[in-house]
Amino acid sequence: MSLGLLLVAYNNLLNLWPPFHGRLYVPVNLALTAGLVGLAGGARGLEWRAVGLGPDQGKWLAAGVVLGMIASTPLFAALRGKRAAVSVADDRFAGITRAGLAYRAFVRIPMGTALPEEVAFRGVLFGLTAPAGVMEAALWSSLAFGLWHVAPAFNRLKANGRLEVLSGRQVALRITAAVVATFVAGMGFTWLRVVSGGLAAPIALHATVNSLGMVAAYLANSRTRQSYP
Repeated sequence: MSLGLLLVAYNNLLNLWPPFHGRLYVPVNLALTAGLVGLAGGARGLEWRAVGLGPDQGKWLAAGVVLGMIASTPLFAALRGKRAAVSVADDRFAGITRAGLAYRAFVRIPMGTALPEEVAFRGVLFGLTAPAGVMEAALWSSLAFGLWHVAPAFNRLKANGRLEVLSGRQVALRITAAVVATFVAGMGFTWLRVVSGGLAAPIALHATVNSLGMVAAYLANSRTRQSYP
């Protein structure tokens, strides 16, 4: 429980600090990953398999990528219509270069987002709470994962100019919807972690969905300059 609260505080506070979104993002989150793995294996005495880092996970990487591509298909289908593309567009990626896009897709998202989040929630936090029951562990780790995204959801609304046109209640509802959506996604990632016996598939799925979602948003920006509703 305490670790989950610390993780929620960590991400929401850092996401309100502008320098975190620059060059610090990947190294800081990788340091968190290393610290969590050390905590689990050292202070808590968890075995590698309990954290989802056991052997024989290579085949699950490909499965995660394929699942991510399938899950991202609707985003690219939406680009065919201008109105639908508005819901995919994201001003955070306006003006980004192709080199910047590639860096985000192949380095920042896999190493700075997917890996740390999966190790934190489907690895260490799930592993620590699993003795109380798999479902309980899935619920607690997924709830923390949802709350981890409060500040990122706020930042997205701010970057897309929604804070100026939405009421406080509407902003709260949008952030709540983001938390609920990521909670549900967390449950799905946890199911995949249990079925596969490790973190390879959830990491690959997470990285693929986020990277392709960014690419879809980038393409949507070129189709429409409107912010998403």
